[in-house]
Amino acid sequence: MDRSSQSRRLLQVGIGLFLVAVLLGLAIPHFAVPRLALSAHLVGILQGIFLVVAGLLWPQLNLTPAQFRGTYWLLVYQAPAAFLSNLLAAA
Repeated sequence: MDRSSQSRRLLQVGIGLFLVAVLLGLAIPHFAVPRLALSAHLVGILQGIFLVVAGLLWPQLNLTPAQFRGTYWLLVYQAPAAFLSNLLAAA
């Protein structure tokens, strides 16, 4: 996967996570622990914005191919994982 496709994928994942988190905001009162649902909502929004910013800055980074690959997969994993762990705790 080259740098431009990684950048595009980071943007897609970030926007998708952001939209899911916004929709989660409508369901906050229906969770067993609404405060944790609010936390999941905020984490999802912030992580989505972070991934979009990372995707926009991706072409300007000077890393080795192995560092690009590792950083890309860690970013793609950590953002949804943080959101889902909070969401599961709220449920």
